Amino acid sequence: TLDAEERHDLVEGLVARTLEAVESVARIEDVLVVSPDRTVLDWATDVGVRTVRQRTVGQYGAVR
Repeated sequence: TLDAEERHDLVEGLVARTLEAVESVARIEDVLVVSPDRTVLDWATDVGVRTVRQRTVGQYGAVR
């Protein structure tokens, strides 16, 4: 069982690897992280990804 810090580190690592994989695909012109969480947006900005602050609840509002 993972504690909160271990879960955080796991998720951050998974997201970082996913973003690296997506950015390595030549046909993908831009990567955008959409989240209501300021910490997530700050982290994404720090790794060079564009961000949009989600102001609605749920995934459907984020993709409109």
